[in-house]
Amino acid sequence: MAEINVSDASGKQPRKGGFYANQPSNKNFLEPTGFKLEIPKIPNTTFFCQSVNIPGIAISEVEQQTVFNPILYPGGKVEHENFTASFIVNENLENWLEVYKWIRSCSTYKNYDDVVPVDKSLVSDAVLFILSSKNNLIAKVSFQGLFPKSLSSIDFDYGDTELEALNASVDFAFTSFEVEVS
Repeated sequence: MAEINVSDASGKQPRKGGFYANQPSNKNFLEPTGFKLEIPKIPNTTFFCQSVNIPGIAISEVEQQTVFNPILYPGGKVEHENFTASFIVNENLENWLEVYKWIRSCSTYKNYDDVVPVDKSLVSDAVLFILSSKNNLIAKVSFQGLFPKSLSSIDFDYGDTELEALNASVDFAFTSFEVEVS
């Protein structure tokens, strides 16, 4: 990238302001492969993890009625998108079964005898580490009260002529998450 010479008639460089004041100090982009996920409850699944997301967050507005148009203020309920992870299914289905059993333990699957009292063992904390291009820690996203909501199917297909690894994905619900930048 060529630099632009913006010296004045005297040859002096102007003070850094305006256009120059708004330049970022780090111009590197965030790499899509720079992450590591840790969920202690499902270690085999996180080992084979291929993709994750940092969930979006939104708030609703509080409306103040007036004679004319309502005035909107921030301060409503916080809503999160799902936290989703996809992973390669290992040959003995061990990682897929980890999530399957976790979901089963959280629900009444067959009858009311399956009802499990709600306790802390049904949820887990999780940490998503965001890494730089040199694998240095950039940020840590900590999830509290995490549990799986859905687990995708595994699709077998004789017609698939290219032998690729089978993938599955899991959507998690959670109570909250915090982003801590290093």
